Amino acid sequence: MSLYPALPPDGHTVRWSAWDGDAIEEVSFRWENEGWTIDGVHHGADVQYIIRLNAAWRVHQFMLFRDLEDPDLWLASDGAGRWGEVNGSHRVDLDACTDVDLALTPATASILIRRLPLHVGHAAEVTVAVIDVETLGVTR
Repeated sequence: MSLYPALPPDGHTVRWSAWDGDAIEEVSFRWENEGWTIDGVHHGADVQYIIRLNAAWRVHQFMLFRDLEDPDLWLASDGAGRWGEVNGSHRVDLDACTDVDLALTPATASILIRRLPLHVGHAAEVTVAVIDVETLGVTR
């Protein structure tokens, strides 16, 4: 159970920029279909991403849009560390990953912060699927 106050059911939107002011990002957290949807637009990298989570903040879907109407990358998880692509192909190389990480945004770190019951000074080891926005590569 999270140590942080619950987000309001009608959602929450945040916006931030890089220290140099070049990259601006807008992210919304919405409650829908008995889970959370994170919808982010990173204007510096010109990408949009959507992450669907269950009520316990476990990742179930990740979609990345760059220049197409359909997702350039679409991954799905059973929430327990088994990943696949939209076509159903099992991604054995991502087994045991519980989360996704986009280096260009702090929004993906918020998933872990919300889910893990950590206090200041505590630590946890997690295995994540790291997404490279430029190459669409996904590594453990």
